[in-house]
Amino acid sequence: MEDKARFEFFRTYGLEKELDKIKRDLGRFGVRFDEWYSETSLYETGKVVEALDALRAKGQVYEQDGAVWLSSTTFGDDKDRVLVEK
Repeated sequence: MEDKARFEFFRTYGLEKELDKIKRDLGRFGVRFDEWYSETSLYETGKVVEALDALRAKGQVYEQDGAVWLSSTTFGDDKDRVLVEK
């Protein structure tokens, strides 16, 4: 097995085992989710860009200091929040 394939195998295995532990721990508190997915999948499927574009279209984000900010003060937050650091 090549190094890259070996790394990917153990990375996937480790992620699955850790997620199993998280699910078990949350289950002990009565927390259940209908669907589990990784943050990476949101980037791979373009959902992050889609969400940012929707927020931009509504004028709810802006760029400043090399970052994309959510205008969360509009919704009662005490300060705007960074969504994407560049």
